[in-house]
Amino acid sequence: MADIRLEDIARSLPPAAEGGLRDFGATVPGDRIVLTGGREGLSTPSGPRVNLQDTEVTETFETRVTRPANVVLHMVLDGTVDTRLGAEALPLSRSGTAPVRLVFSATARPAPFRRRIHKGQRLRKVTVVMSWDWLAARGLDRDTVMAGTDHRCESWIAAAANVAQAEALLRGTGPASLRLLEKEALAISLLRHAMEGLLSDPAGLRRQDRDRLHRMESHALRPGPLPTLEEIAAAGGMSLSSMQRLFRRAHGRPVLSHLRALRMERAASALRDGHAVTDAARIAGYESAAAFATAFRQQMGMSPSQYATGRD
Repeated sequence: MADIRLEDIARSLPPAAEGGLRDFGATVPGDRIVLTGGREGLSTPSGPRVNLQDTEVTETFETRVTRPANVVLHMVLDGTVDTRLGAEALPLSRSGTAPVRLVFSATARPAPFRRRIHKGQRLRKVTVVMSWDWLAARGLDRDTVMAGTDHRCESWIAAAANVAQAEALLRGTGPASLRLLEKEALAISLLRHAMEGLLSDPAGLRRQDRDRLHRMESHALRPGPLPTLEEIAAAGGMSLSSMQRLFRRAHGRPVLSHLRALRMERAASALRDGHAVTDAARIAGYESAAAFATAFRQQMGMSPSQYATGRD
């Protein structure tokens, strides 16, 4: 594992002249080792910059920069980064078996950006940075995306396929010759997911509604039997009927249909990552591996063991 000093982090950032961060400041000296492990940042030929990090935090530190006008997609697979964009806190954390979140943050003009990372945790995350010029060339207009705001932050549960892509990149699995293509593919897939949520959401959910959905989905996606509808509604502080209307508006399908599909996606991802069928069954909410295998075959068209090994 490599030792990473604060000055290494500062040097790895794109210069302000290239649309990067400026006014870099920190709470510890530059020669202090703050992380051990691996960090990798690369601007892909198509445009987006993809940053990967799998590290242990050896010292608590805070950095303060001025972030340019751009769009950033964050996916934290383990750990917590206390982050503020202007006066707004970004939800960049994941612990235990909580769902991985895709967090979208965008700035219409330069803004203060502060992050604090705490000693003793493992921090694994993927960040994708895109310029407004690059987005505009693909038909994504700044005014439309920002919806009249200077800063915009939204989050969704990440798609299981994207989580699996991120895990593979962080582990360094797969042919080295394809690694750049995998980074570009992940960046585009995450952007598509975010834009679908921002621009194609007919529900027009308020932030309060999204927060309630997040709490209810997080509660319902914990390994083990699926909670009752009443328990799920209580996790969001809602009545049963209000919860059912919110899920229908947000996802176009009933509560249990949506949650069972999400849990099966997480179980499939676990199988691909090498987990046992019994572990995947528990993630999906089945006490019996046989019952899980039957449901899995009905949805995926193959058995869990075939899916795990990539065999038809």
